[in-house]
Amino acid sequence: NYNYLKMLRKKYNKYLQDDLLEKKPLKRKIIIKEIIKIGSNFDLWNYEFISKDNSNNNQKNSDNERKDLLSVLKIEGILRNFSDLYNRVEELTPKLTDEEKLLEYLQAIKDNDNKIMPIRSPLLFSDGTKMGRYWNGNKDKIYKIITEEGNPFIVQYKEQCEVLIKEYDKKQLSEEEKLFEYLQAMKDNGNKIIPTRSPLLFSDGTKMGYYWSNKKDKIYKMIIEEGNLFIIKYKDQCEVLINEYVKFQEKKKKEQEKYKESESDFREESSFDKTLKNEKGKYSNEGKKVL
Repeated sequence: NYNYLKMLRKKYNKYLQDDLLEKKPLKRKIIIKEIIKIGSNFDLWNYEFISKDNSNNNQKNSDNERKDLLSVLKIEGILRNFSDLYNRVEELTPKLTDEEKLLEYLQAIKDNDNKIMPIRSPLLFSDGTKMGRYWNGNKDKIYKIITEEGNPFIVQYKEQCEVLIKEYDKKQLSEEEKLFEYLQAMKDNGNKIIPTRSPLLFSDGTKMGYYWSNKKDKIYKMIIEEGNLFIIKYKDQCEVLINEYVKFQEKKKKEQEKYKESESDFREESSFDKTLKNEKGKYSNEGKKVL
């Protein structure tokens, strides 16, 4: 279709330059040359597609352009040829093994000053897939590969593998460990709840700021449980959290009651309700209108 042609022009127009085409494997080069040849038959590579615009005039021009271009393709059967050739090129695109992908990723880390690639990184593997989410989506598999005895990755990319191993081995705190760290931070903060914008971090690297606001129900349950260790070790800090939670629940209850009162007042003053009430009063039990 029309958008398919725009995509083809964008993807293959660059191969009009021989130096880029010469770098491709022989099979792909032959097919790409055929794509360029077919596109040249109706001057696709010089064709100016109308950019998207909200104006009605531009929309009409775009519609006419679409019809003219597709009519040529349907008559000559060019679109089908394009599709077949494009699929053959895609089939020839190299598929990387897990080992090949990891080698490319480790090289990218090396080129990035031994830092893990950011999720939004624009870098691609040689098969065209994105690098950004590779670590997060495959960390268990990667860790297993690079910690296996005698693996070639640790030999060729020792520093980069150590970066990944260190990241993987970062301490994961349990709920209890996290609460103990938070209560200690409160103690160091004059028995005050940690502000949401606080730069303080837990030992696992996560932020403390939103811990109370996001987990208050769970924390409250943990610190009022009979015989819990938190109230024994951090009595003053637990009392601060308990009082804060009670105030929060009271405020929440008042707001709900206020909302219900407002809703009730609104319904009483509603013109719809008044009209409905008046209309009901105009009729007797027998369904006859009272004059």
